[in-house]
Amino acid sequence: MSAPPPCWAKSKRQALPVSDLGASMPACPAWVDSDLRATDDSAPSGCFPNSSRASAIDHALPGQGCARFLDPNHGAITMANPVLDDILERLRATQRELDQELDRLVEEGRERFRYSLRRGKVVFERNMRSLHRQQRISLWRYLRRAPLAYILTAPLIYGVALPMLILDFSLTLYQQVCFRVYGIPRVRRADFFVIDRHRLAYLNPIEKLNCVYCGYGNQLIEYAREVAGRTEQYWCPIKHAQRTMDPHARVQCFFGYGDADAYRQELKALRRDWDAHGKDV
Repeated sequence: MSAPPPCWAKSKRQALPVSDLGASMPACPAWVDSDLRATDDSAPSGCFPNSSRASAIDHALPGQGCARFLDPNHGAITMANPVLDDILERLRATQRELDQELDRLVEEGRERFRYSLRRGKVVFERNMRSLHRQQRISLWRYLRRAPLAYILTAPLIYGVALPMLILDFSLTLYQQVCFRVYGIPRVRRADFFVIDRHRLAYLNPIEKLNCVYCGYGNQLIEYAREVAGRTEQYWCPIKHAQRTMDPHARVQCFFGYGDADAYRQELKALRRDWDAHGKDV
């Protein structure tokens, strides 16, 4: 599924010549910090056309001049970042191309390994299942070949199952109650869980259990990430002063660090915009 465009890309700001803004408007100085990774002011304030970042007129991209914009609703002077817009547009195009290629590879794999989906279940051709069974390692042989350290650490690995189940239940209960109160669209849990590796005939019972366990754990984190991301968008949609390692997709629509005007003026609107990413109930 391709990533949707950031919500601020839908802005209805209209560009005005500098002469139309009045002679008192100061010229935009060169941007003192060209490091896009550490400067939140490089993006338009917030995600909505009504943003009013007064500090935006104090920055300009090197070699790009000063692109000033007048908000038609508030008359606030803001600035667009054509370089960032161009990068995001190319990323979206690349993501669409990647999604198409991944879908093609999945279809190619189905033909190559002779399986299909019937009512959401994987069904292999009979000959392929026979070949898979021939590749299965017996349970006794599998345990006999396993290093002793693997066997001794097994209780620690599977001991995490209980906290994961508690987390799963807590997330579901939390969003079913609180999201209804806040007016946040609930996350479709089923969209994040795909349990199908246990249908592979070349896996023995322990390998099937491991695959189901690992799949559930990782997909639970994906589910938790989306629930937490929507919570953050509602209660604290503010970017950090520094970039984090792997932020969720909704962060691109958050307000810049220190942008008090945009936060106060656009918070209610951002709490109603849930089209940026994710799947709803």
